[in-house]
Parts: sequence; structure tokens; C-alpha cells
Amino acid sequence: MSTAWDLSSASYSSKSLDVSAQGAKPSGLAFALSGKVMVISKEASVSVDVYYLKTAFNVTTASYSYRFDVSSQDPRPWYVALADSNTKMYVGGPNNDTVYQYTVSFAEDAVYGVSGSSSPLTITGLTNGGIYTTRVF
Repeated sequence: MSTAWDLSSASYSSKSLDVSAQGAKPSGLAFALSGKVMVISKEASVSVDVYYLKTAFNVTTASYSYRFDVSSQDPRPWYVALADSNTKMYVGGPNNDTVYQYTVSFAEDAVYGVSGSSSPLTITGLTNGGIYTTRVF
């Protein structure tokens, strides 16, 4: 965009990522602050897929890494957001009228495009006793 926040000056950058190999119906997308981690909620697979990017915010450099099943919280995850320096992930959908908060951490070596032996996404807790609100773009 030639003018910040002015969508009339936006142009397609000819970059895309086909995510169909991991399941149909991508419904939400979020990037980590670094731009090197991308999470996509998938309605059909009832999951959140994690991708690592070699170049920040460039989806053509993304590679699929990990899937987290969210079916026990919401059968139709429509959105995902990252917050609090990428230590919190929020997932929700239309079925339960609830936003679920997860505590997450991403493997440091995978963030920089190096394969690691550990799982890049670690879920350490679930909080569903309250309602959390976040804006998803």
C-alpha cells in the first residue's frame, strides 16, 4: 500500500500458500509478532495448524509443522488470534459462544526455520471459565 491503512491503494503481491493438504475450510489466520509463525484455524479438521516462515510475513516461505486439535472445546473453530507476546492463543467459533484461551510456546529453533526434534507448539493449560474478547483481522 502506498498509504498506510488506505485499502484503496492496496495491490495483490502475487504470493499465496495452498493449505489444502492439511484439510479444507481455513477459517482464521494469525501471525506471531515476528512474522515467522503463522497459525490457521481449520473448520473441517477442527484444528489449528502451525506454519513456520523462513522470511517474516512471506507466505511463500511457509512450511507446515504441527496441528493442534480443538474439537473438545469447539466443533467449528472460525477464528484464531495470538496475544501477550505470542504466549496466548485464542480460538472460538459460533457453536458455543465462547472464546477459549490456551497458553502456548513455539519452539525457538523452528521459528528461525531450523527443524527441531521437539513439538513446536506446547499447550500447557486451558481456561474456559471466562469470556475473553479479541479483535481478529
